[in-house]
This record gives sequence, C-alpha cells and structure tokens, in this order.
Amino acid sequence: MGVPQYPIYSATKSTIEGFTRCWAAELGPQSHTVNQINPGIVETDMLNDFEESTTQFLAKLTPYENRYAKPQEIAEVVGFLVDDNSRWITGQVISASGGLSMY
Repeated sequence: MGVPQYPIYSATKSTIEGFTRCWAAELGPQSHTVNQINPGIVETDMLNDFEESTTQFLAKLTPYENRYAKPQEIAEVVGFLVDDNSRWITGQVISASGGLSMY
C-alpha cells in the first residue's frame, strides 16, 4: 500500500518481495522455506505518526472487525510458517491485513 510521506518504507517492502522469491529458489534444495508476511496495519507506536482521523478511517476500511491487527495476531502467522505443517509453502507473500490489502 502506498502511503504519502512513506515512499522509502513502501519501496523496501517491495524489494523484500524480490529477495523472498530469490532466496526461496536458492535455499529450497536445502529444505529451507522463505516467505514474506505483509502485516497491514498493526497496533504499534508507528500509528502515532498519523493523525487520529486517518487511523480511524483506515481501521474502518479493514473488513475484518474494522480494526488493526494486534502484534500477537501477526506472531501467530509467523508461528504457522515456522511449523512443519507449512513446509510446502515457500516463496510466498502472505497478506495478514484483515482484508485491508484487497483495496
């Protein structure tokens, strides 16, 4: 998602997607998986940089419960990806945004 005044932040997220796919291809033969999680908006101190009206607007756009993710919810996605049950998932960009990334 492009956010005004955050072009470097947005660009680095896109760059990491390329690294993810390259590393997945390179490390797969050694039985390693590499994935990227795009967490959307998470309740962190970074939200303090935005005006409250902006954060409320974005929360309302989030289809799942009209709120932001809690850090624990993103940690649970990470927990799934490091579990052996996800070993066939590699080179993927996982959106954990409560549906916000659909827009």
